[in-house]
Amino acid sequence: MLMGCPYSSTVPLSQADTKAPDYLIGTWELSGSEEGGDKVEVKRGSGNVLEITKTSSGEYGTSDNYTGHITTVNNTLFINLAEVSEYGGDPSYYFYKVEKQGDNKIVLYAVTANIRETFDNQNSLRDFFSKNMQNSYFFDAGEETYYKIK
Repeated sequence: MLMGCPYSSTVPLSQADTKAPDYLIGTWELSGSEEGGDKVEVKRGSGNVLEITKTSSGEYGTSDNYTGHITTVNNTLFINLAEVSEYGGDPSYYFYKVEKQGDNKIVLYAVTANIRETFDNQNSLRDFFSKNMQNSYFFDAGEETYYKIK
């Protein structure tokens, strides 16, 4: 969750009006990371907002904070993700398709940065997703697999 440079937008797919499924809440470890590797902690925040902390295990052990919320488009679950900035300003939203695979595994697919269209409202963005998400170019080639550890 939260790797690479996926498509970004100044508007989210929707307002935070959908409650995130309970299975997303907890601590997740990126598949293939070494023990004590990259982890993502997902907590419920205010209303339907999620508070997300990504901790990288690299040499410097960085930690990044995000807010997120869920949007469903054509029966597909997306997370709208915005990095929390200590400087304020307008957020940029990143989008990941979420697939649950069993009780303790999720796979995330980042919406590709190769999309050049920009949107100034949620309805136009959601319509674009609805019409194009089945195309092969819509998601980055790789996916990220996470296993729940708490």
